[in-house]
Amino acid sequence: MRLSLYSLRRIFLGLKYSFPKRSSLVIYDSSNSECLIQQIPRLQLATVLDVRKVEFYLPILLLSILEQPFWTFNYYSAYKVAFIRYCRPKIVVSMIDNHEFFLRLKSYLPSITTCFVQNARRGAVNDIFESITRCSRYHVDAMFVYSQPIASLYSSFVSGSSVVIGSFHNNLYPIPADNQQSSGLLFVSQWRPRSGFRARSASAKLISHDTFYRPDVRLFRFLIDYCQQRNIALTVLPVSLAGSARLEEELDFFRRHSEGQPYSVSISTYRGDTYQSLSRYSLTITLTSTLGLESFARGNRVYFVNCRASCLESHSWRFGWPAPFAESGLFWNNSLDTQCLPDDLDTLMALSASAWKEVCKKYSSELMIYDQGNSVIVDYLSKYC
Repeated sequence: MRLSLYSLRRIFLGLKYSFPKRSSLVIYDSSNSECLIQQIPRLQLATVLDVRKVEFYLPILLLSILEQPFWTFNYYSAYKVAFIRYCRPKIVVSMIDNHEFFLRLKSYLPSITTCFVQNARRGAVNDIFESITRCSRYHVDAMFVYSQPIASLYSSFVSGSSVVIGSFHNNLYPIPADNQQSSGLLFVSQWRPRSGFRARSASAKLISHDTFYRPDVRLFRFLIDYCQQRNIALTVLPVSLAGSARLEEELDFFRRHSEGQPYSVSISTYRGDTYQSLSRYSLTITLTSTLGLESFARGNRVYFVNCRASCLESHSWRFGWPAPFAESGLFWNNSLDTQCLPDDLDTLMALSASAWKEVCKKYSSELMIYDQGNSVIVDYLSKYC
């Protein structure tokens, strides 16, 4: 990767003239690092390596010349290796699991322990399993992942230990003991702003914003009609949090497509508020959101409409991938079949609490488990800090 004028400008603007703090633990990427520190307060002493090219330490830039990636024109990879080598950590933790270079980090620093935490649903298009191949240089000592199928998939590409923990973020927040559910339906938004939107299919065909979100619009309109017919309240849970610059644009998206029909909106003020809101409704509807899986792991009733596979031309967008689930089941369907949906939703809401509990128990290992307080990760990292 050769340095452009833009890259040089970013380096200059983010330049620091001191050395980074040495620490027994380095957090690879500032993204979600605050959640890790929230779970384990002792990690406030950890050093965070910025991999978003926002800040640079001049002494580390100079030391990067000594690293092998520098001489193959991978200057930023050399910087990251030099940064970690200088800090002398016992362990490097990443809260992002789809960063390809992190999988190779161990080949440059073999004496340092590495681990990552899965932070979103994964696929084989526009994601990590599209870009990686089986490689002897891929090694991560501990891979903390959502489910057993994804653990097996990672292990087929990356050597190391795969540990099933569910969602780290979901595990941060306890399940309410006095759960007071309403009779309403919650629709989980997956909207993203049009500006900067990029998506393509497995055949490299570009997908427009309108095309990508056409299923969301169809499902939303269906739910409005369904809830009106059954006198059920429909609530939309936006992706954007209160105070977000893009919240109004997301709310306008649903206003335009509601065609004046009634629905309400539940706006979360922070991530924990989002998880708590999942337990307030009798049923949650989603397409392919990670939040839907997290709600299922919490024992809430969820119906999945995984209908993006045809648009993206990839089986990895089918329900439960990489596990081989059927096209449809009690709480999922890989097509947006508005003829079947009413009966499916009626059946799911009529199911007894004990019967749904058995369903969760049956499928949790294949979809997502729940480990309140992240006991597995806390125990693992406590050995290093």
